Amino acid sequence: MFDVSERAIFAWKKKKSRETGNLERVPLNRKYRKLDPEKLARYVEEHPDAYQRKMASEFKVSTSCIGKILRKLKITEKKTRAYKEVDEEKREEYERAVSVYKKENIVYVDESGIDRHLHRRNAGSAKERKVIGFVAGTKFQRTNIGAGYVNGKKLC
Repeated sequence: MFDVSERAIFAWKKKKSRETGNLERVPLNRKYRKLDPEKLARYVEEHPDAYQRKMASEFKVSTSCIGKILRKLKITEKKTRAYKEVDEEKREEYERAVSVYKKENIVYVDESGIDRHLHRRNAGSAKERKVIGFVAGTKFQRTNIGAGYVNGKKLC
């Protein structure tokens, strides 16, 4: 009728008669052979920029072991990049100053730069936690490219 095997019913009955007296699943008291996930989670919290190979050498395990535990802990790689030189007050002041002009009379010019220094683009953290990596927008050699836009037309 319920499509349950006889063996399953005997297993449930045996389980109920044991220490708990009910059919609730007993939580496992695990000992981890190589790496305790809680230790790894604390390490990632303290060192979000660390590469998996650095973590593996720190805990003396393989990178695949680190990767598997990070997936189980739902720790993902992400990072939001922000510039140290950002000034919200100046940006708001600029928007107020520009708002008095007609849109067709405004010329937009943008400069884009290609950095010649390296920084870590990703960091690990729990899914709901945001990681912000501040990088300097100046003081390093870079190649700059400029372009403009006015009244629907590109200026290059």
